[in-house]
Amino acid sequence: MKAYDESYSLLEKTTNGQLAEGLTKVYGDYRNRRILVSDMVWIVIMGINGMSDKDMQILLENHRKNATIR
Repeated sequence: MKAYDESYSLLEKTTNGQLAEGLTKVYGDYRNRRILVSDMVWIVIMGINGMSDKDMQILLENHRKNATIR
């Protein structure tokens, strides 16, 4: 329940505009286009809420690898 509350809290702090802009930016990189939207939404929300650029790149790279397996 605590993890849900923390995740929901991050979502509440994110505006629709921020989410749309973040998704547009990240999907602008062709390498990310196979990543599921549901996964990408959480990646973008984490970035908006302070995840470092380095950690974002690591997360994206891991999702790219998993997306090619599906």
